Amino acid sequence: MKGSNDFGGVLIAIHKSTNAQRIKSFDDIENLIVLEVGEGSSWFQLVTCYSPPLEEIPFDILDQILARNKRTILTGDLNAKHRSWSKSAENPKGLKLFKWIISDKSHGALKVISKFIPTSTGSTATIDLVMAPIFLSNNDFSVLPSIGSDHHPYHQAHPMETSRNLSHLYGIILAISCFNNVSLIGLFHSL
Repeated sequence: MKGSNDFGGVLIAIHKSTNAQRIKSFDDIENLIVLEVGEGSSWFQLVTCYSPPLEEIPFDILDQILARNKRTILTGDLNAKHRSWSKSAENPKGLKLFKWIISDKSHGALKVISKFIPTSTGSTATIDLVMAPIFLSNNDFSVLPSIGSDHHPYHQAHPMETSRNLSHLYGIILAISCFNNVSLIGLFHSL
């Protein structure tokens, strides 16, 4: 999905064996992809969002996404720094995101998984965030060696439900929020 500036955009690549479809009501929104992944009672939403430094985080849209399904994993380059998840100085976007997270019971169930792990190659900042409800999260988050961009790729495993020998269903899901063409690469897989 093309972004709102020359450097941004988003992409989610999912293995062909994984049941996934785009949520059409969010298709025309720049810097955002919303997917429904899985099947039956184990389906969830995977969202990647890029929020350029000088643009607001689309909280109203994130609220709509969470209202649609609480089983949502939010990931992306939000350019939001806050002392609750980043070792760097706070910025206004980080303060707004923190207030949004604690402002509603459904947001409060979200856990920032990528806490205090620098995702920027040029600083100690954690601006690439992974947020998920506590029941879809764990602490298995790590950054990988740089691939030449200003962000480290990262790896995140999620304890997703599987049934009827569908452990292959979730495969590897790749979520990318682009800045300078390739920046945040998240590899997700089931445990």
